[in-house]
Amino acid sequence: MNIIQFFNEVFDKDEVQNIALFFGLSTTGKKAEIIKRIAKSENFDVNELLNHFNRDQLYILCFNLRLPVSGTKKELWNRIVTRFQLDREIPVIEEPEPDEVSPTPQIDEQIPEEKQIVEDKKVDEELHEIADIISNWVPDMRYIHEEGYQAELSSLLKLKHGFKVQKEVGATQIDILVNDTIPIELKKNPNRGDFDRLSGQIIRNIDTYGKLIVVICQLETQELFMEYKSSLGNRYSSEELVFIVKS
Repeated sequence: MNIIQFFNEVFDKDEVQNIALFFGLSTTGKKAEIIKRIAKSENFDVNELLNHFNRDQLYILCFNLRLPVSGTKKELWNRIVTRFQLDREIPVIEEPEPDEVSPTPQIDEQIPEEKQIVEDKKVDEELHEIADIISNWVPDMRYIHEEGYQAELSSLLKLKHGFKVQKEVGATQIDILVNDTIPIELKKNPNRGDFDRLSGQIIRNIDTYGKLIVVICQLETQELFMEYKSSLGNRYSSEELVFIVKS
């Protein structure tokens, strides 16, 4: 995969800016401009990115990419590199400037209609926007009870980002409901019984809303969590079920 495509797909703007700082580059401009600056820099090296992340960051990155999360920091990074087929020799593919875009073909030169049909991938942009916000959320403290995380996350989504937020609403009594359509379930260091109950909550909420974000805080037993996630298999797509782990 091209470096620019990789950065666009995997990192939000804040992380792109952090990477730019790591390579001694300016962080000004739009996300696309910063990415291009990194990719074109003589200082940039894909393998050097390993030194930018700590193991916890790579663990979460691998988890969100649905890659195995066991092993050393280097093993985690190698999985990401392999997953995206990254190579230092892959050229940077520039987006065409406006005056370089090929003109629209004349009617007699147009591609046959059946060849122009592209499958419309149903991507829930709002779901992924909220998931990105939660992924970058750093709780103010380690709360004793789950309700502390619920209250802080609700305030973040409502006051800072302007979403409509309701708590413990609907037939499913979801922890947080955003804009009447996106349910969020929070768990604090869940045990096996909590995961058993979560299965029912996943089924009910996906049946009701078609999607669910599960936020797990203070996870202390990664093996139990990965065992649970593995038990779900491929039952749900990334447009239906999103797991976010907050250490």
